[in-house]
Amino acid sequence: MGRCKSSKRITTHRKSKNSIQGIEKSNKTSNTNDKDVKGVSDIIDHNLDVIFVGVVPSCKNAARKEHYYCSSSNQFYKLLHESGFTERKLKPEEDGSLLNYKIGLMNIRTKFTQKNLIDPKEEIREEIETFIEKIRKYKPKFICFNGKDGFATFMSIKNDVAINKKYEFGFKNDDKIDWIDENGFTKIYLLPSTGGLNSSFRYDEKKEFAKELKSLIKSDNDDVDDADDVKIIDNDE
Repeated sequence: MGRCKSSKRITTHRKSKNSIQGIEKSNKTSNTNDKDVKGVSDIIDHNLDVIFVGVVPSCKNAARKEHYYCSSSNQFYKLLHESGFTERKLKPEEDGSLLNYKIGLMNIRTKFTQKNLIDPKEEIREEIETFIEKIRKYKPKFICFNGKDGFATFMSIKNDVAINKKYEFGFKNDDKIDWIDENGFTKIYLLPSTGGLNSSFRYDEKKEFAKELKSLIKSDNDDVDDADDVKIIDNDE
């Protein structure tokens, strides 16, 4: 398992004007006093195990600090650690180091906004279509929606249907995103929101879902390793 980068280095990466290896910068507004403040950069790379997906920066403070899940009440980093994704509990300012664990972070909306975020208007439609194209390009094994709102919005646009919030949490066996120019696809998982305001699930229940996702990823990686072993044997013969 990769060693985490220091928070100082992550901060340096985020101030760079160009795309840094593994981190794709999103368009941002420059005036933080506007109704829409600048957003949080995608933290992505090719062939990750999983990309966790939210709707928007979890709070205006997160958007200004340019880090994911920075609210003190958000259980995201605790959940990652205690379900086996990371060897220790990371801090929000270390979010870029998740790439070392083959984990990415994205939001469907790239900037904090006070507008209605769930109604599938044209602006949201364009952002979701852009999001899907990124997934097709970067080819993660899984995307995991952190909360039902983002997933419901995504499914509404993807399948051109009305918003439906009656989805069950867990692995979405019937849904996937096909990759570009390759016989493969990204699987989809729905995790209860790690936000502190989500009282519908106890923390231990959220952790069980996260552990299931971790197990699915491990199983997927084991299948790939077994297939590679078969190829090596065939070549030897």
